[in-house]
Amino acid sequence: MNAETLIVVPAYNEAESLPILLDNLKKFRATILVVDDGSRDDTFNVAQKKKVRVIRHPVNTGLGSALSTGFKIAKKEGFKYLITIDGDGQHNPQDLVKIIRKLGEGTDVVVGVRSINREKMPFIKKIGNLVLNAATRLFFGVHSKDSQSGLRGFNEIAIKKINITSPRYEASSEILFEAKKAGLKIREVDVEAIYTPHSMKKETGIVDGMKIFVKMILHKVIR
Repeated sequence: MNAETLIVVPAYNEAESLPILLDNLKKFRATILVVDDGSRDDTFNVAQKKKVRVIRHPVNTGLGSALSTGFKIAKKEGFKYLITIDGDGQHNPQDLVKIIRKLGEGTDVVVGVRSINREKMPFIKKIGNLVLNAATRLFFGVHSKDSQSGLRGFNEIAIKKINITSPRYEASSEILFEAKKAGLKIREVDVEAIYTPHSMKKETGIVDGMKIFVKMILHKVIR
C-alpha cells in the first residue's frame, strides 16, 4: 500500500472507536480520509487530533452520502486505489492487506466477507444479512456472500465508473449493482468481524433492514 491509496472511513458518532482504528490505519502508507457524517459527538475533533484528512457533513445524510464523498475525492485527486472501512471498529485493519493484494492481481472490486469469527455474529444480524444478500441478488442481480460489508476495495477503473446515488445503507448494494453494470470484475475475500459493545450498538437493526429492503425495491422500480 502506498500514497496512491485512499482509505475512506465513513463515520457517524464514532469518537469512541476512531482513535484505535486510525492508529492502526496509519501504519499503512496511505492517505486516510474520515468523512464525518454530521456526528453529534466528538468524532470530528478526534479525527483531527489524529492528523488525518477530515471532511464534515453539516448534517447526517447517510452511509451512501459519506461513501459518495469519498469516491468524489478519489476521482478528483486521481487515486489508484480506494478502500472503505467502517468507523465502528468491526473490521481488522490487517485485512486491508488481503484487499489490496487482490486489487493488485487485477480485480476491480473486492468485498470483504465477514466469515472469520462469524459464529460471534448476533443471530438477528445473520438473518438480516441473508435477507439483504437475497434482496441484492433479486433486485440487482448481484450474488454476494456479504452484500452489506463495509470493508471493500476499488481500483482506478472502478473508482471512475461507480456512481453512488443512494444516500443511506442501500448504497452498499447499489455499489455492487453499479460494478456489475459496468462489467467490472468483483471478487470476495474472507475477513475478520470484531463485535464490541460499540460496534453492536451501530449494527443495522430490523427496522433499518426493512428500510434498506424497501429502498432496494424503489431503486429497482425507478431505474
